[in-house]
Amino acid sequence: MNNTTRIKLKALNSFQEFSYQKSHIDEKIPEFRLLELYPPLPSPPSSDSSDDTSSELICRIFVTPLSSPSKPFKALSYVWGDDTKTHRILVKRETSDKRSSLMKYHDTEGEREYLKIPVTHSLFTALHNLRSAHDFSSGEPMILWIDQICINQGDQIEKAHQVGLMGQIYSTASEVLVWLGPEENDSDKVMQAFREVGQTARDLNVESYFTKEKLQTYLNAMNNVDPETSEFTTEFQSKVIGKALEKFPPILKEMDKWFQRGWFGRAWTVQEFCLCKETLFVCGRESLVAELVQLSVMALQASCRAHTMHKFTEEIGITMEEMDELAVFDPPTNRLFHCRVRRQKFMKGVEGSTGDRLLALLRNLYAGRYVTTAKEHRDRIYSLLGLAVDAEALGIVPDYTGMRDDEVTARILTDAARVMITNGTSGRIDALCFSQFPKLAGIRDHLPTWVADWRSGLKLSYYEIHEAVDEHFFAACGERLKPEPVAVPDNNPKILGLRGFVVGTIEAATPGDAWTPTRYDASRFVQYMTELSGFIKQAVEKDKLNPQQAFHTPERREESWWRMPTADMFWTPEKDKHRADDTAKEYFQIYSKSMQLMVEAAEETDEAVKEEKIAWYTEKGTSGQLLWWQSMEYTEGKRPFLTDSGYLGMGPSECKEGDVVVVFCGGRIPFVLRPVEGDERRYQFIGEAFCDGIMDGEIMGRTESCDFFLV
Repeated sequence: MNNTTRIKLKALNSFQEFSYQKSHIDEKIPEFRLLELYPPLPSPPSSDSSDDTSSELICRIFVTPLSSPSKPFKALSYVWGDDTKTHRILVKRETSDKRSSLMKYHDTEGEREYLKIPVTHSLFTALHNLRSAHDFSSGEPMILWIDQICINQGDQIEKAHQVGLMGQIYSTASEVLVWLGPEENDSDKVMQAFREVGQTARDLNVESYFTKEKLQTYLNAMNNVDPETSEFTTEFQSKVIGKALEKFPPILKEMDKWFQRGWFGRAWTVQEFCLCKETLFVCGRESLVAELVQLSVMALQASCRAHTMHKFTEEIGITMEEMDELAVFDPPTNRLFHCRVRRQKFMKGVEGSTGDRLLALLRNLYAGRYVTTAKEHRDRIYSLLGLAVDAEALGIVPDYTGMRDDEVTARILTDAARVMITNGTSGRIDALCFSQFPKLAGIRDHLPTWVADWRSGLKLSYYEIHEAVDEHFFAACGERLKPEPVAVPDNNPKILGLRGFVVGTIEAATPGDAWTPTRYDASRFVQYMTELSGFIKQAVEKDKLNPQQAFHTPERREESWWRMPTADMFWTPEKDKHRADDTAKEYFQIYSKSMQLMVEAAEETDEAVKEEKIAWYTEKGTSGQLLWWQSMEYTEGKRPFLTDSGYLGMGPSECKEGDVVVVFCGGRIPFVLRPVEGDERRYQFIGEAFCDGIMDGEIMGRTESCDFFLV
């Protein structure tokens, strides 16, 4: 670089803004913008630091068709951070010079003009790191797609159009670079450990076992319970788990900080992470193939199982309480890789791979312990459209008019909820399960009761199964294969009309707080069983008064004792979640007696009797406790109810006397509605429910269907 050019750059203390009008995108083709990032300018031989031009980020922006980009490109996934744009990048003006980009860039003769684009500190840092790591020796610039620069953020119409194309953009990219931030908290060591452990698993071909047919073999190896001790189990235990125990214990807290980086909580993360075959995590100067992180996390989890949690905590020098606080044992990457694996199989056309619907993706992001953020609440919907296999059928078009307007946002959520429930391709009644209360301040004033706000921390439905591998075992609507909702038209856009069946009106619900997991709280469990006992006795009396209307035999009524507390479901490591069976009954009896003895022992004054009760509990009572109270978590936040027709159930915490229990056409579980005073056709939505005796379609033979209009 000659001295004249250096002086000109130094003298230009202000630059004209880059005009997106001169870089027009044709939406009909459609087109999108790309960015050519150039190597740093040489620093001048001067002691004055203000002369240093090497820190300037210089690029060219050009428009190209999305269907056939003029150059291969990489897409950047990163955190915007603070919206304040405190930095700039310089954009080279377009010229008629036809020489290659780098030749024109390094030409130091003649007049040179630049425009500027303000950018956030986060993006400025990311581009500096990426530029430093890129090999410019081939003479080619680094070609990138970056939303902050390649989309005119000030044009809401263009933004809506380009957001609608983001799924195609990330799918078309040759590589997605996930920028996690600069090196800190020994992140280099963490990345290197992930690389070594992940590569050890990959060399053993562990990924080939992630199929329905071979998954059990992998689980046996992970848990070291292979009855024949196969060669794969032996090698997995010695090589993969051995490497994990060598590399991870010294850096567990550093790994935890790595997983707490802001990128993992972004709403846009899932789409950006899942669509491209080649995805890299980039942290500081280190980069890593994404799948090696997944394999490393699985190896860490397997090492805990193989050595038992207690022994593992001793080996790494932390307490169980400290271990529970570490995200590394249940990292946010679990949900990301769940979606990524399913999407990649779908894109490859693997037999039986269906991809994920929008509802499944929303559930994955917003139901559970993880916190997912979006600056615009509507982006909780829009950020997943490029990944949802039913996006075309849903017909949701991004709309950025009325920004930060609660009423507009509520309308967008309402329209999305309606099509997710009623569209003929992927409509699902269980979308209603995520309309939970209290809803977010602001938008809740405009949101119908049946619409989910998709805030973080929603509760999973109690009836949550892995549809890709498990068969449904509830079918309250009577259709086990593919039940479909029946929508009933209404002129009011805030009202949802559905056809269904009335189970009964709630005659009584238990007072006080809803049920919470009992774990080892014996007195609470005994209290819950006392509440349930009262309702069972009332139901039996109804059966005696109307024997012709009774739907349970006396023997079946007795089963309510152990079916109701877990919503007629049970979990074991061998069978996962399934309908409660004799094993569940056996564990209930053991657990119930254990809890009763604990309560009695606490009140017992005779030490000999007290020790006898404790001895029974210690000897027999602990075997099934874990399984039973884990299964009771399915009914967390619910309360028992009794209907006027004699049905027992578990309803939402908000349910009360006078509410109506219904089964919608297409629904696998019942729901609770509240009649609107003065209008017998209108109902408020209250929440999901379990109802003993109607979970296999029995109600459809007992009553005629009718229409419900939810407000």
